[in-house]
Amino acid sequence: MVWRGYEVSQDILIVCLCCLLLVEEMSVFGPYLAQTKMSPGAPLRLIFLLCVVLLSLWMFLLLCLLAHFPKFPAQHLGGALGYLGWRGLYQGWYRLKPSWGCPALPGEGLFTTTDIH
Repeated sequence: MVWRGYEVSQDILIVCLCCLLLVEEMSVFGPYLAQTKMSPGAPLRLIFLLCVVLLSLWMFLLLCLLAHFPKFPAQHLGGALGYLGWRGLYQGWYRLKPSWGCPALPGEGLFTTTDIH
């Protein structure tokens, strides 16, 4: 009655998923800066800097987890599930047509304008 199968490294899964989600959310800064001709303001620079610091911290944590807990099958499975979770969110669920169960891409869906009348 002992389980001898694979176990998922939850630490690796969460850190991989968080890193991929943060990189995906930070990818908006590039097109935004290319679209606007003026220099970004201080709040936008601060938010970007904090995101980079947080991403660097998570990458360091990921390297520490890989070095100090060498259960490679469990870590590979956790990393793969984190990647599949990110892929399912950003390439699958968010690209569906907007509805109450699906948020859709920015600018689409239930709330399409920022004008306040």
